[in-house]
Amino acid sequence: MNTTRTAYLAGLRDQAPGILGNIPFGMITGAAAVAAGVDPWLAMAMSVIVFAGAAQLAAISLMAQSAPGGIVVLTVLIVNLRMMMYSAAMAP
Repeated sequence: MNTTRTAYLAGLRDQAPGILGNIPFGMITGAAAVAAGVDPWLAMAMSVIVFAGAAQLAAISLMAQSAPGGIVVLTVLIVNLRMMMYSAAMAP
């Protein structure tokens, strides 16, 4: 059990800088969603479902303008495609 605890603490320590950067962005995204009239539960669900923060902000903006759901989903998919390009560039 001590090995599991040590590994957990090492992982937590390694991820701390990224988590510290994500907290303010999450607060900004949540505030933007609520200000745009998005239900808080939907804003939290988007954080779990949508990978890129930029895609979340684009979706919130489109939902605030009452864009059709298909347009919102397509926009989120296109914005997230950049992650695929990043991974292809980093693969070699």
